[in-house]
Amino acid sequence: MNFFELPEGDPESDIAHVKKISIQLEAITGKDGAIAPVVQALQFVPQYYDDGEDGAGAHVGANPEAIQAAISGFIGRNPPATEPVGGPLDFGLVYKCYVVIRLEGQFWEFARENAVTTKQQHANARYYNLRTHSRDSDGRISAVSFCARTPLRLWDQGGTGVKHGFNLHVDFVERARDGSVIRRLPVIIDPDVENRGNGGR
Repeated sequence: MNFFELPEGDPESDIAHVKKISIQLEAITGKDGAIAPVVQALQFVPQYYDDGEDGAGAHVGANPEAIQAAISGFIGRNPPATEPVGGPLDFGLVYKCYVVIRLEGQFWEFARENAVTTKQQHANARYYNLRTHSRDSDGRISAVSFCARTPLRLWDQGGTGVKHGFNLHVDFVERARDGSVIRRLPVIIDPDVENRGNGGR
């Protein structure tokens, strides 16, 4: 499988939305003849914050300070002030925006190199400016953010958008009692991003 890095680039000056997503991991357990419950399956459960009725994300205005405050506030607040809504792991984009993804729980973190990649190259650098964020003193990369350019318009406004394959590269981390990392288990989560298009705003 090919992995393509998100290119560098200055954020477009008119980005006014921040799409905030957190992902938690839920374990489905059963007895299976054991005394203690045994994990039978894991499920990645995304939650969306300030997403609006159309799933466009929070409108914060085309102001770099407001954008940075929205990103920092989401990463640093535990729990966020607003009630989340659930949704599929595949997420839709309506306007050009910053996408912020936060991992819930200390047992995993984003990979230090290429935390987010695409499954194909986008000639127009549709997704770019990847940044990693750490809110813990141990340097755990708990969140990433990147920019998404204006979504593609749809020929059929009632249909689905153009889907782009994404890879989130995360490490499950085993720690010693002192907090140091003993080992890492790399895992790739592969949501699709659906560019729904909304008139090129």
